Amino acid sequence: MDRILPVLVFFWLLFGATLPVAAQSPELMAAYGQYEALKAQGRYAEAEPFARRALELGEAEFGVDHPAYANLLGNLALLYESAGRAGEAESLYKRALVIKEQALGPNHPSVASSLNNLALFYGAEGRASEAEPLYSRALAISENALGPDHPQVAATLNNLAGLYRAQGRIGEAEPLYKRDLEILQKALGPDHPDVGQSLNNLAGLYYAQGRTFEAEPLFKRALAIHEGALGRDHPAVGQALNDLAELYRAQGRYGEAEPLFKRALAIREKALGPDHPTVATTLNNLAVLYQHEGRLDEAEPLSRRTLEISEKTLGPDHPQVAASLTNLAGLYRDQRRYGEAEPLFLRALAIYENSLVPDHPHVATALASLARLYEFQERHGEAEPLYGRALAIFEKSLGPDHIYVATALNNLAGIYRAQGRHDLTLAHIRRASTIHRGRMERAQSERGAGGLSERRAVRYVFLRHLLATLETPTDEPSARRALVGEGFEAGQLANATGTGAAVSRMAARFAAGGDALAGVVRERQDATLRWRGLDAALVKAASRPPSERDETAEAALRQELSALDEEIKRLDTGLATAFPRFAELSAPRPVPLVEAQALLAEDEALLAYSIWDEASFVFAVRRDRVLSRKVALGEKQLGEAVAALRRGLDPTKVRSLADVPPFDTSAAFRLYQKLFQPVEPLLDGARHVFVVPDGALQSLPLGVLVTKESQGEVTDFAGYRQTPWLARAYAMTTLPAVSSLRALRRFAKRAKASRPFLGIGDPKLRGGTGSNRGA
Repeated sequence: MDRILPVLVFFWLLFGATLPVAAQSPELMAAYGQYEALKAQGRYAEAEPFARRALELGEAEFGVDHPAYANLLGNLALLYESAGRAGEAESLYKRALVIKEQALGPNHPSVASSLNNLALFYGAEGRASEAEPLYSRALAISENALGPDHPQVAATLNNLAGLYRAQGRIGEAEPLYKRDLEILQKALGPDHPDVGQSLNNLAGLYYAQGRTFEAEPLFKRALAIHEGALGRDHPAVGQALNDLAELYRAQGRYGEAEPLFKRALAIREKALGPDHPTVATTLNNLAVLYQHEGRLDEAEPLSRRTLEISEKTLGPDHPQVAASLTNLAGLYRDQRRYGEAEPLFLRALAIYENSLVPDHPHVATALASLARLYEFQERHGEAEPLYGRALAIFEKSLGPDHIYVATALNNLAGIYRAQGRHDLTLAHIRRASTIHRGRMERAQSERGAGGLSERRAVRYVFLRHLLATLETPTDEPSARRALVGEGFEAGQLANATGTGAAVSRMAARFAAGGDALAGVVRERQDATLRWRGLDAALVKAASRPPSERDETAEAALRQELSALDEEIKRLDTGLATAFPRFAELSAPRPVPLVEAQALLAEDEALLAYSIWDEASFVFAVRRDRVLSRKVALGEKQLGEAVAALRRGLDPTKVRSLADVPPFDTSAAFRLYQKLFQPVEPLLDGARHVFVVPDGALQSLPLGVLVTKESQGEVTDFAGYRQTPWLARAYAMTTLPAVSSLRALRRFAKRAKASRPFLGIGDPKLRGGTGSNRGA
């Protein structure tokens, strides 16, 4: 959460600010034209001398009491504001408003324009209480004078929505953004730059709400509109790239985010100069990305530069300075430079509390960041009330199901666990897990790749939930069984794999019944996979610098994506009628413990593993009983042990039996003791064991573990015949997910082929993913 949210560039309302046709001076027209051209390119510093010259000439031609002169004042005020010269900007905005009110009357649309500009300025300065009544008055004037569907009305709606969002009043902002978008699309057409900006702002709101799956297509559409209408080097393109990249970063899609951030940074530095606040925003977001990837040495200079720019351009007490302080302090915290981090966190919190409303989400972010520092230092008593206050603010301002609420709940659960307060630990982590689970289920129907990526990014929450079910004390058998079942599902949520999802998709095709309907299901799934591939290709293309772009190829990608969108909508409409359970069955949802037990025969068992950094977990499931255990083997230890064993299984240099490397049966026995032996009593009478591995175990068949200590080193290959391999005790089948057992048992038990078939292959696949690879 230590980051600057995507900057929203609101409409700068200068309706009526265009120079009147009655202007007689060619020199004035030329100066004004140069100003407009440079401003349109985002080159504000270069535009300023032309705005000043136009103002001087305007005074001579119109006088200081004319609305046209007021418009020229507003133009110069905009440039002052962009340069961080707030006092000079405010004075000019106010003077322009007074001139128009006296010349045109209080209810003229041009007065509404000046009200809007002044309100926008106040909002940017954090003076929301002064901004809101100006917006309300401007909206009433515009609606009465121009009608409810005029673009000026849309712009006022957009700006008021931005103010509400900045105050954390999300529920009030969304309908305004939607009405703004509807008006602009109707009035200006679907590909106008203002429509692109409106889409970006609505997407930014969804992102702030944690509705990333709804935000992504809007960000992408905004990017396409801006590139098409304004060119690839326009600041609006830089904004769209930055915001899309920030969404990818939040979903854990770091490889996709980095090139977009870098291109956004290049655009903004070129168009706005190296010290512009939006340059600081992208620098900061790139630094946060590096921080999440553990690239701390690369992140620190970017964070320092972010803070330097923010303080220089916005002043020492601006909320964006607080965001920069928070992120640099977070970097120091991760580097264990606690003494340097704490004063920065405290300063950031003071800025937010002094400049924003008390229950603003940014205040909660600062509280949580400071609490995280105290948690790192094991100052749990100081961290707890800060986390608690942050949670209360997030719940009030963002709603009970927001991803930030889940993060705050998880943080508190960590504090309670450290204090040994297991009931509170479970209550808080259960709520956090439920929020993330709901997000994952809502994401199943989305075409984008963010759902699985986000699920992997928050797997630690599900693993902490699993651990809490094991550590919560109870002597009541039914309560213990319920906790084991709860942990069993949490472990499945943590172990998200693409293979498990593929098996669920196959099960949906089997469940469709008839071949015709199954064909439609497969067609829909294939279309979704093609869509993701094309979408990834388009994002990759958009991240390239302009000199490397292929406009024809990108246009073809967009056209194909659009066609696939329509095709998927058509298929979904048909499936909703013919196969209502398609969406449910194609999603790899957790299997309840009771259902998993019912899928097993008397002589079958299921082992499901979950690997975490500090420990591992295993569930042993039989038809009539279940056992769960924590294993004192973390991710790093397990990875090293598996890698050592695999060296004895590596066939790459084997040409004869003499070349077979020795296999460390003692190490295999030690791993058996930790991973398998603790639950083996439950396997008495089982002949067939289904294994759902996780982490490094996915690359090691458990059958190569050894059940007894070796009596000596094996000196020849024939000696392995006497080794008590685990595979001798059980027939073992590896599954990608527990849900795969349900899929295979429920939907694939009836063979469709006329005769049995066994296929054994050793393919050598050439080409990239998604191409026609040949064996």
